[in-house]
Amino acid sequence: MRPPVMITTTTKIRVFDCHIDGNQHVNQARYFEFLQSARLDFWLAHGKEWFDERKIGCWVAEYAEVKFKRQCVLGDELDIECSWHNLDNGEAWVAQTIKRAGKPAVTALCKLVFVNTETGRPAKLEGELLEKLRG
Repeated sequence: MRPPVMITTTTKIRVFDCHIDGNQHVNQARYFEFLQSARLDFWLAHGKEWFDERKIGCWVAEYAEVKFKRQCVLGDELDIECSWHNLDNGEAWVAQTIKRAGKPAVTALCKLVFVNTETGRPAKLEGELLEKLRG
């Protein structure tokens, strides 16, 4: 049995005052936006137009587990690492870490299902599509 496919990407995000809540740190809901932005960077880096042409226009989060480890504050420069696993099972598992000053601030594990926008059904990750995702 071969090991699961793994692709790792990194996205940088700066914390602005619009991300800060009344307690002067990043609002928890904003972390979900940061994580989504990092996943979208992966999608764009692999040629979103190519996917759109084949009616593979989105993915749906089927499962998400998020752990908050330390607060992020105004001016922080965050690195969001995404490790993509099991791309050939019709789904993708994404382990994400938001790092502040090199230390984990938030960790997340998401199960994503790619969707055919024409049928609304899950898209099989095989053949040309799988090769495109693997890069």
